[in-house]
Amino acid sequence: MKLSTLLLPVILYSSATLAANMAGMTDMASMNDKDSMNNKASMNDMAGMNDKVSMNDMVGMNNKASMTVKINESLPQGNGKALGTVTVTETAYGLLFTPHLTGLAPGIHGFHLHEKPSCAPGMKDGKAVPALAAGGHFDPNKTGVHLGPYNDKGHLGDLPGLVVNADGTATYPVLAPRLKSLSEVKQHALMIHAGGDNYSDHPMPLGGGGARMACGVIE
Repeated sequence: MKLSTLLLPVILYSSATLAANMAGMTDMASMNDKDSMNNKASMNDMAGMNDKVSMNDMVGMNNKASMTVKINESLPQGNGKALGTVTVTETAYGLLFTPHLTGLAPGIHGFHLHEKPSCAPGMKDGKAVPALAAGGHFDPNKTGVHLGPYNDKGHLGDLPGLVVNADGTATYPVLAPRLKSLSEVKQHALMIHAGGDNYSDHPMPLGGGGARMACGVIE
């Protein structure tokens, strides 16, 4: 009998075994690919969930309530054109003020809660002053000093500066950590001043801000 005839079954068996092993390896690779894809999908899902949680955390997942304040231009003769709204929301970190405003001068503006629920003009030194009826900065503890939103020894109504874009829109929210609930701000005026705010009474009082340029009553 020829040697090739004797070896033929071995060759066929080896070929079949090799083919089976290769098929098995392919199946395993396919399973690994699927597992890898599933793992990646799972990791992506987890990352997506984390992103959502992170975003919710930033605005406070435990939102209790919110309210919308209509803001109008303040003029010596009274309310001017509508400029948009500011939404005030309770969060775990304090009150969040989210503006949706247009028609403002670009830059950073003083942003404060004032004593009284009015945006009406008033007379001072024989001249009509826009939104004078709102009174001064909300200061229930009678501190008498303007120290910004993060200092417990100053006005409670001092808020972070409002950023207005070059196109006159304001959309960046600001957080007031010392204010905790809507009940604290109801029946007060929300005021936007011309010019910035250095959170100090020096070198100019009340942060150095200018005229009352826009106002809304939190009802």
